[in-house]
Amino acid sequence: MLLKNQDMKLTVKHYYSFGKRAKEVGDNLISENSWDVVRIDDENLNTPFSIPPKREDWIKKCISNERMLKRAEDINKFIKRKNFKKIISFGAGACFMEYNLKHQNSDIVLECSDFNPKGVLRLKEIFTEATISMFDMLHGEWKNEKGVLYLFHRIDTDFSDAEWKYIFKKMYEAGIDNILFVPCNIDTYRSLFKIQLSKWYQIIIKKNKLSFAGYLRTKDAFRSLFLNFYNLSEELNINDLTGFFLTIKK
Repeated sequence: MLLKNQDMKLTVKHYYSFGKRAKEVGDNLISENSWDVVRIDDENLNTPFSIPPKREDWIKKCISNERMLKRAEDINKFIKRKNFKKIISFGAGACFMEYNLKHQNSDIVLECSDFNPKGVLRLKEIFTEATISMFDMLHGEWKNEKGVLYLFHRIDTDFSDAEWKYIFKKMYEAGIDNILFVPCNIDTYRSLFKIQLSKWYQIIIKKNKLSFAGYLRTKDAFRSLFLNFYNLSEELNINDLTGFFLTIKK
């Protein structure tokens, strides 16, 4: 019975400590200003999420991240198998994975977008192999490009269930055919319980300031986000993550 319960639909809020930048980030990471705080390096605070101002330093960060290298390899295998020639990555953040995707497969056309202005501006300056643009997934106008793979790599936490359902609905109405949805993690009841314990340990014992950092979900919760509009055509390994290849319902 416990094993069955772990597969049930559950979404919980997630909180994270940003250490020295906690005050700048504030109570809620999911905003343009807060993401710009963690994306933009200065001389003293080089964080795991940040984009260095110099291209060579950014590339070092991209290629030194083993997980990003391996994820890019697996996504490229999928791209070649499905014969996609163009990829649009949404909520691309610092583009650590996307750089490796393009570096490993120079033939693909790559576009990347995000919604935080300073981060996007910096990427335009250093990621010259890709087209970089501002796009608000929730409020922007979705457009269909035939034969293109729409990529969501680790942006699942940024939106609530209702917001994701609205995004998939808008994509469906635009006629977008192919989506590769790669969540940060697929949780179980047990893992979510441990995360909640860790949150209270951070607050009560370590006295850390935590910021709201999005949502965590079980597999059934993920499926409920898109199944009204998209078929789950394939589930695949993306190194340490799981990817859902979604095709539009006819």
